[in-house]
Amino acid sequence: MTPAAPGAARRTAPAWLVSSLLIVLLLSGCGQKVRLETPDGSVALEYSCGGTGAAPAHARTRAEKALVRGTALRVIRRADRMREFDQARRLTRIFETGHEADLERRVVSYLCANGAADAPADVAVFPDSGTVAPGLTLPRLSADGRVGRTDSVRLADYRGRWVLVSIFGTWCEPCRAEYPAMLRLARRFQGRDFAILGVLYQDTPAAAAAWLRSNGGLAYPIGVAAGDVGDRYRVSGVPELVLVDPAGRVAGFCVGCQYSWMGPDSLGVHLDSLVS
Repeated sequence: MTPAAPGAARRTAPAWLVSSLLIVLLLSGCGQKVRLETPDGSVALEYSCGGTGAAPAHARTRAEKALVRGTALRVIRRADRMREFDQARRLTRIFETGHEADLERRVVSYLCANGAADAPADVAVFPDSGTVAPGLTLPRLSADGRVGRTDSVRLADYRGRWVLVSIFGTWCEPCRAEYPAMLRLARRFQGRDFAILGVLYQDTPAAAAAWLRSNGGLAYPIGVAAGDVGDRYRVSGVPELVLVDPAGRVAGFCVGCQYSWMGPDSLGVHLDSLVS
């Protein structure tokens, strides 16, 4: 992750990053259990520690699969943050292969062994629940570096589709490294209910457009950050990715995550099951 350009203040995590999942470690007469559920209780799964703890993937509803995968992403992020690299790599490898029953067993086993407290509620990840994403209306960057005064990029125009908001700067080396994966993600979901919206942050439009032209071009709409975008999206460093669901709610958030669970390549595997 590259810190925001000089002069940008560090900020605490906003309220809309509070997790959309509840993980409860239960103690009962028949032993320890783990329960995964959405805040409204509409989707819930309970496991007995020591048992197999996972139904075959085909027996899961779409919402249940999303709940399991969302929990897996949080566990991976927690392992990343706690520098449990082997654990993070193992879970990420299973997640990327799409073997959902194996993933479910691994996640339940991890939670049984480490306790619910080891999956801190710091990120709003799948399933479809969260706070409405801050609005975006930004002047659009053209391939020649001009910034349109009448042509704009609006997040609201994409309601009904999954949207990945990518906040980046071409002065940022991790952002440059991430850009080829963003292009692959855009090509992978072309013609489907998914869009990428770029937000050029603390960058010079002409210089940024020149770099983009030399590195794959502008494959998706890019707006130039203006006003209080940094405040509303709590930008403390770039690249920052914010996943917005079809209802306009935050479903995922990551800073400096091109090599982690929400990097564009890993995220594409998950979105295949959600995007029509």
